[in-house]
Amino acid sequence: MISDSILSEAVCVDNIFHFEINYKSFFAHGSHLKNTWDFFVDVKYQNQKESTQFPLVFESSNFTKANYTYNKTLDFKFYQNYRKALSLSTYLNKNKPFLKVLNIDIDGEDIRLVGKLSEQLDLHKVVMRKDSKFKHGDLSVGYLEIPFYYDDDHELIISINLIDSMSILFLEDGTKFIIELELIEKKGKGKYFLPLIINEHIPPQHLMLNNNFQATVTKDSSHQLTVNIKGKTLKNEKNIINIAVSGSCFSRLAFSSNEFYNPNYKNKYKLSFTQFHSSVVSIMSNPVDFPESKFVGFNKREIEYIKSDYEKDFFKKLELENPDFLILDFYVDGSKDLLFFDNEHIVTINYMLRRNTNYLYEIKNDVKVLTHENIEDYLDLWCEAIEKFAEKIVRIIPEERIILQKVRKTEKYINKDGKLEPFKDIIRHIKRSNYLFEYMEDYFVKLLPNVNTINLTNNDYYSIENHPEGKTPDHLESVYYRDFLKQLNEISLKKYIRN
Repeated sequence: MISDSILSEAVCVDNIFHFEINYKSFFAHGSHLKNTWDFFVDVKYQNQKESTQFPLVFESSNFTKANYTYNKTLDFKFYQNYRKALSLSTYLNKNKPFLKVLNIDIDGEDIRLVGKLSEQLDLHKVVMRKDSKFKHGDLSVGYLEIPFYYDDDHELIISINLIDSMSILFLEDGTKFIIELELIEKKGKGKYFLPLIINEHIPPQHLMLNNNFQATVTKDSSHQLTVNIKGKTLKNEKNIINIAVSGSCFSRLAFSSNEFYNPNYKNKYKLSFTQFHSSVVSIMSNPVDFPESKFVGFNKREIEYIKSDYEKDFFKKLELENPDFLILDFYVDGSKDLLFFDNEHIVTINYMLRRNTNYLYEIKNDVKVLTHENIEDYLDLWCEAIEKFAEKIVRIIPEERIILQKVRKTEKYINKDGKLEPFKDIIRHIKRSNYLFEYMEDYFVKLLPNVNTINLTNNDYYSIENHPEGKTPDHLESVYYRDFLKQLNEISLKKYIRN
C-alpha cells in the first residue's frame, strides 16, 4: 500500500502554532492517485528522537462547511472526519457530463458501446466490478479489466463478451456487476470513477451463463448499466444436518431456540461445535498455555471459547466432529486486534479476553498488540494465515461443504419508538470494518472458489433497542437470522440432491 504526504512547517508564536498549505499542492502532488487527504500534526518533544503524530483536531463550531472549485473538472471540500480532525476530498464536478454515449448494442452475450470522452480526462482503464459500498477501495478482488480502444474518429469503443467475462468472476445469486471508467484528470493527477450511464431505453436482456446462473443486462434507477446475477433456487427438505461454526454472533446466533432467532432450527440442524471469536491468524499460530486460574468469574462456556483460542484445537475438533457443513465468518478478523506473545504464539483480543483487564495489565510488558490501525502489517499476516488455513481446511472438509457467511455491521438501530437512529460516534469504524470484511471474504473465495456463501449484504438490516444480546452494530433484528436460515436451507438441500 502506498502512503503519500505533503509537509508544511509550523511557526510558533506565543505558544500558538501557525501553518499554511496551498490547496493546489493536493492536485499537483506526485504521480500517486489520491482523492482523500487527512491532516496530522507531528510533535517532537524535547530530548525525544522520534516525533509523535496526532490528527489535526478542531472544534466544528469554528468551521464552515463549503464546496470549492479547482477547475472545470474538479471540485473539493474540507470536512471534519470521524476523529473530529480535518480532511480534504476531491471529486469530479457533478454538473459536467464527461462521457457521451453515442451508441450501445447488446447482441446475445456481446455488448458494444461507442462514446465520446471529455478532453480534460485521460481514460486509465475500463472495469467490470462487483457493486459494493467499497468498490473503489484499494482492496478489491471481484473485478475484471475490459479492453477498449479509440477509432479513427477518436470515439471510444468498449466491447464486452459476458460469458467470457463472467467465467473469470465469482458468481453468486443476487450479485450486481457494474461497468465503470477509471479516469485521470490531466492537471490534477487524481483518479476518478465514472459509471456507465445510459440515457436511451434498454429492454432487459437475459442470458444463461452456465447451468447455475443467469445474467440480466439492464439499467438501474440511476440509469447505470448493470449485469445482475440470478442463481437457481431450491426448496426445503427435512433431514437433520450437522453444523460446525467458526465465527461470531453473525453466524452463531441463528442457531438459537429463542423466539427472537430461529425457535425451530433443531428440526433440521444440530450444532456440533463452535469456534467462537477466534481470528484465522490465531488459529494458524502455535498453542499458548492457557492460564485458567486468571479467568475466575468467567462462565464455563466463555472459558471454553478462550481456552480453545489459546490451545489451537480447532482442526482437531473439526476432524473429530466431521460436520456436514462448516460455517465461517470473518467478523473477528476484520474488527479485533491480536495479542503476540511472540511471532509464533498469537491469540485473539476478543471481547471476552478484553474484559480481563487485570490479566492483560499483568502481561502487558511481555506481549505486543497488533491493531487494524497498522493495516499493512495486519493484512500481510492475515493473507499468509488464510492461505495456510485454506490449504489445511480442505484436507478435513471439502470446499463444497464449507459455507462462508458474509457479514456487515449496521450503521443504524431501531429505537424504542420504532425510529431509525445512527450509531453516531463509530460510523467510520463500522465502515472500515465492513470494508475489510468484504476484502477478506473475496480473498477467501478466490482461494477456494467452490465454497458456498450466505450473502445477506444486499439487504438492509438494523440493530434493535431490545436485542437479547444488546444493541450493537453486530446484533441485528430477528429477520436477519431467519433469512440466514433460509439461505442455509437452500445450500443444504443442494448437497442432498447431488447425493
